[in-house]
Amino acid sequence: MRKNLYSLGVSIFIIVFIMTFSLVLNAGEKVFCSLCHKEISGSYVRFKDGTVFCNECMQKPKCIQCGKPTLNMVQGEPLCLSCAEHPNVCRECGKLLGRKFIVFPLSSGRFCRECVSSLPKCRFCSAPTNETADNGEGWYMCSECKQKAVYGIDSTQQVLSEVQQIIGANIHLTLKSPAALELCPDIVKEGRKMNGDEMGLMQQHGSTSVILIQDGLPKELVYETLAHEWAHAWVAQHARYKPSLKVEEGFCQWVASKVLIYKGFDASLNILRTRKDIYGTGYRKLEKMEISRGVNGVTDYVCNTSPGLFKKLFGKKR
Repeated sequence: MRKNLYSLGVSIFIIVFIMTFSLVLNAGEKVFCSLCHKEISGSYVRFKDGTVFCNECMQKPKCIQCGKPTLNMVQGEPLCLSCAEHPNVCRECGKLLGRKFIVFPLSSGRFCRECVSSLPKCRFCSAPTNETADNGEGWYMCSECKQKAVYGIDSTQQVLSEVQQIIGANIHLTLKSPAALELCPDIVKEGRKMNGDEMGLMQQHGSTSVILIQDGLPKELVYETLAHEWAHAWVAQHARYKPSLKVEEGFCQWVASKVLIYKGFDASLNILRTRKDIYGTGYRKLEKMEISRGVNGVTDYVCNTSPGLFKKLFGKKR
């Protein structure tokens, strides 16, 4: 008992000694302002990165990006030398943004309010742009989406093959007969689809499924669209009854989500999950069903449930 108390007393003495010694060292430590480099004798402001500024320098203009005092000016705005190495600028006009900018989920760019309100929107990510697509169809397509675009039947077929492998490995779905693939410059313009927001289409001709997709879509959208249309082909080849529109589109979104999750396309996945139309509401219904009944429970209902039971399960609202 005495030995334990002795050890405890020694430990407390060591801790108190170290703390006292540290305070003595700190008391004698000189502090210099990071801007004027003068020794600070009074109070000062310390930022999270360790930089220190005297009260006099804190009265100078503040960097629009980090808020520290600075004498450096860029485009007529205070911008410290550190932030000037990696400034926040509008991707379209190059204007300094500071800490006030607008972003879009599918774009890595930052934009000023003026460009967002005045310029046309990229058809795929909605970011402001003056650029048009390279296929001559007149779409507005930003430089980032152009860089990510998939062109040509061979490249698109490779993506479709990977999509089928991902679906087969994750939810064990396969087609009875392979789906054919066709590229279209613009499905809407050709009259192949009524909804101008859609980028793909599945057509069933007897036992043959044909997937059509617009050429030159950004990579993430190619994966999502091919997975969605592939799921339509699966329903056409496997379902005993024709599902309601809400159920079938929700199922196709559910299948597409598995591919997006596997590929790590989080921004596209979040958009898919939060849609307010029948695509989104149908998806969320089937996602809940998967939690309670599993993957086989979802596919069994899509394949074998009669239209009357679909109405009971999903209600009359669409």
